[in-house]
Amino acid sequence: MFTKTRTPQWFLVLSFVMVATFAAPVTAMQWAIVISPKGAASVDWAVTRDPAKTQLVKSGYFMKSGTIAIDAGNYLDLTIYPRNGFSLAKITKNGEDITNWFAPDNQFQFGPVGNSHLIVIKFDTLYPTGNVELGFPSSPLPGVAAIYDVTGHYSGVIPNSSTQRTFDADVAMDETGKLDIRVNSISNATFNPDELKIDGSVKTIGNRPSVTASIQGSGERGGEAISGKVTATGPIELTDVGNGVQGAQGNMSYKGKLAGIPQAANNVPMALPASPDLTRDWFLNISIVQKPDAKGTKRLYASADLTLPNNEHVLFAEKIVKYSSTKGYNLAFLKGTNQTTSLIDRRTRLNVTNMHFNYDGLSTWTLDGGKLKYAFLGQKGRGDLMDFRLP
Repeated sequence: MFTKTRTPQWFLVLSFVMVATFAAPVTAMQWAIVISPKGAASVDWAVTRDPAKTQLVKSGYFMKSGTIAIDAGNYLDLTIYPRNGFSLAKITKNGEDITNWFAPDNQFQFGPVGNSHLIVIKFDTLYPTGNVELGFPSSPLPGVAAIYDVTGHYSGVIPNSSTQRTFDADVAMDETGKLDIRVNSISNATFNPDELKIDGSVKTIGNRPSVTASIQGSGERGGEAISGKVTATGPIELTDVGNGVQGAQGNMSYKGKLAGIPQAANNVPMALPASPDLTRDWFLNISIVQKPDAKGTKRLYASADLTLPNNEHVLFAEKIVKYSSTKGYNLAFLKGTNQTTSLIDRRTRLNVTNMHFNYDGLSTWTLDGGKLKYAFLGQKGRGDLMDFRLP
């Protein structure tokens, strides 16, 4: 059985006071700060009792959206610090554009506060734009393959020739690396150059340009009729072969028959002066711009201009690309137009992956990483973008 207990009068009075106290109107205003996109900036805030900011109530900062409770009559200071890669685009208060209130130093003081508000701070993402200039290095690192244009006039001594027989020849190379070789003369030999069958090519083997040439024909040597076929192959490099003349140098291996007699040798040193000087130089300019598309939407576009070792230009038209702060640019340039022939070059290919940039916080982007694969003139190579960066 429960016993009824009388409530003391003092308790009723205290309860009324407490209810009245907690039911009184709340004076704290709620200011919601929205940062879009999240993490685009650090927003410092401070609540003070006076506009001179001598009586600090509380302070803090946001890296993403948050809410600040402010008592009526206090003041709120906001200072915006955009992160690298972002720029302040627009600030609104309850939908009203107040961006100019924060000029020129991204700071503004609100107050005295009398209502709750929604502040939305929007940022534009900054993208690396401009020109990236690359080229084959004068002192390439091991594993970085050169691409040669071996077109030229050659003369010298036939390798492994006991009688030091000389030769004279012209070589032309097409965009596939195929060689058109015409032997003009060989000392102590008579032949019709037009009756010689000569096939050749330059390919990349083991990250080095390698030449293969096959010569088949007939003629006279020392007054005797001879015929034969000889195939030679081996890696080459362009170097000073003497007296400041650039030419091809390497160790060649060959085999075949001449006048029915087997001919073969391995790693025969060869140095062939050429005119004009041979070259492995190539240059690549990648251009990235941001501009509106046909519908007015801002997009990134990339194009490229490749100067081949034979001094021909291949232009790759603009195309839409994307940039990621984690993956950088991934660009593939295919089917460019050769400006000499006006034909589509289907064999020249460039692939750029993870091309990253460092932003100085003001206006300059600097290349700081990525990979490059390149293929043209029948040869190919790869390496770090930084190894190809021009000074």
